[in-house]
Amino acid sequence: MKLVYAFLATAAVCAATLPAFADTNLALGATVTTNGPGWGNSSGWCCGSFNPSSIVNGTPQADGTQWNEGTAFWSGGVPDTADTLTITLANTASVDAIVLQADDNDAYQVNYWNGTAWTDLTTFSAVGGWGLATRPELFLGAPVTTDAFQITAVGGDGDYAVGQFEALGTAATPEPATYTMILTGLGVLGAMVRRRRIV
Repeated sequence: MKLVYAFLATAAVCAATLPAFADTNLALGATVTTNGPGWGNSSGWCCGSFNPSSIVNGTPQADGTQWNEGTAFWSGGVPDTADTLTITLANTASVDAIVLQADDNDAYQVNYWNGTAWTDLTTFSAVGGWGLATRPELFLGAPVTTDAFQITAVGGDGDYAVGQFEALGTAATPEPATYTMILTGLGVLGAMVRRRRIV
């Protein structure tokens, strides 16, 4: 009976170390890569500050901020197939919602990497207002497992910007500390079983 109690206690410790299932922003601190010729070009707009890494810092700018202030901004065609923005997560994750803050009068296509190819996820339409505008949070019909997203401009005025990107979900694999706690718990259980056999 003591062995059963020990097993239950070990299982409880292991369960307590597993990641919570509450959604977290998995894009926080992700790697941002810009590809194409139009990046940092604000078509003569004054005082732009090109800062791609700011789009994954978890702190969106105020809606209405000028499109080329502290964002990943670019100029290109309509649509613009030459310029892409790639956001690479720290780990493979299960994502069930995304949030995009971008220039208000443009449309943006978001794709995700399925392990072998880029796959269409959604298109965020242009909205009213001026400057940066946060689109409503998009809940996916079914979670996608991925480690990267790609954003392209598919409509608008030829001047584009992303101010913030969030991928909400759960890590697909436990953190290394979780594995350590599980193995420690199983080791304690194994030692108790061995001790019981000796006695």
